[in-house]
Order: sequence, then C-alpha cells, then structure tokens
Amino acid sequence: MLENELPWRTMPLDDAFGDVRGILHELFNEGRQPDGVHRREQLRTVARSHGAFRRSQQCTAEHIAYEVEVLACAIECVLRQSGAAAGFVEDALVVLRAGLRDVTRDAMLAWAGRGEWTARWDEHRAY
Repeated sequence: MLENELPWRTMPLDDAFGDVRGILHELFNEGRQPDGVHRREQLRTVARSHGAFRRSQQCTAEHIAYEVEVLACAIECVLRQSGAAAGFVEDALVVLRAGLRDVTRDAMLAWAGRGEWTARWDEHRAY
C-alpha cells in the first residue's frame, strides 16, 4: 500500500518493510504464545527494532505513525472483506488498535533513541 509513497518508494525492497512482518507476527500471536506478558514484551521488542531501523533510514516520526495507520487500515479491510461478522470485526479492531497504539509508542521511543518518549507521541497517532 505504501510502495508508491515517499519515503518507501525510494527504499530498497528488502528495507521497505522494516520489521513490520515481525510486528504482525507478534500482534496476531502466530507463535501461539499463551503468556500475555511475554507476547507484549516481544511486541515491544520488535516495535522498537522497527523504530530504530526507520531512524537509521532517516524516516520521520510522521512516517512511522503513518505506516502504522496504514497497517491498521489494511487489517480492517482484510477483516471486513473476509466476510467476518460485523461484531467480530469491531471487537477485533478494538484489541488490534490497542496493540497498534503500543507499537506506535514503542517504535517512536526507539526512533527517538530514548528509553522514554518525552515528546507528545500521541500527536502522531491516528487512534
């Protein structure tokens, strides 16, 4: 969805996704980890890795926020087009948006090169 937009269209294909695949893996619990604390820590780790990677690519905080927003929209589209019940989709989106808020926060922490995000990271989020 972002391949025709800056800065993604100028990135080598291997770099364009960063750690988004890892974020999706943890967000959807593809490893079937029953421990919620462990899963949250894994999601935090991969989100921070993604933010640090985007910083090394000289992306902005707005790029990270936009990338997560597009990811949220793509997930919503897939759920709605899959024929899932509307109530299920809405419930799933509540949970996924909470996870994506955490992803945005943690990616921005790493992007900023800080242990704690001191700026108003929520200015950059769409949720």
